[in-house]
Amino acid sequence: MCGRFCLDADLDAVIKHFGLKQNVVLTPRYNIAPNQVVPVIRKLGQLEFLNWGLRPAWLNPEHNAFINARLETLTEKPAFKQSFQRRRCLIIANGYYEWRQIGNIKQPYFIRLPQRELFAFAGVWDGDSCTIITMSAQQVEIKAVHERMPLVLQPQVYEQWLNPSVNSAAIQNLIHNNTLQKFLISPVSTQVNSPKHDFATCMQPLQ
Repeated sequence: MCGRFCLDADLDAVIKHFGLKQNVVLTPRYNIAPNQVVPVIRKLGQLEFLNWGLRPAWLNPEHNAFINARLETLTEKPAFKQSFQRRRCLIIANGYYEWRQIGNIKQPYFIRLPQRELFAFAGVWDGDSCTIITMSAQQVEIKAVHERMPLVLQPQVYEQWLNPSVNSAAIQNLIHNNTLQKFLISPVSTQVNSPKHDFATCMQPLQ
């Protein structure tokens, strides 16, 4: 599962990493939560903002949106099947949070690349909404915290992922050959548990 993430990278770094071709404004976010607006790329070089939580047209308004989609069932679930085939996106981040149950406490952890480099979650979209694709945790340290992790794509596959003419079978092969990145994991304050707390201290490792 992925229920919170952050994006506080330098704007120039975002423009360079994703080859953006328009002027953009990005406010640093340290505790992005479901149902909030998130930075997304649906077409190479173009940044947009969508609501985090997929809401297919047929979903009843009173039902919760889908904030995550399991990689293993993307081609089976009606909520994701067509989006996976035709409406793939990149969701920009440079860190995310996960929780581990320790006794009576759910301890949050901040998960990032060594230099807090930018990366992209694989996502799918529908209308003005999107969801993050998750997979089985592939790194021992992450698995110790949670059995699931977001699917993070390498930059060299961005173009193929976004191309709707690349069929789902080819995309599955792309995912299979996607090189896993090594993430660092640190316990952080429980202040991140509340989406009202959107501060840099949410990411600060506990001493």
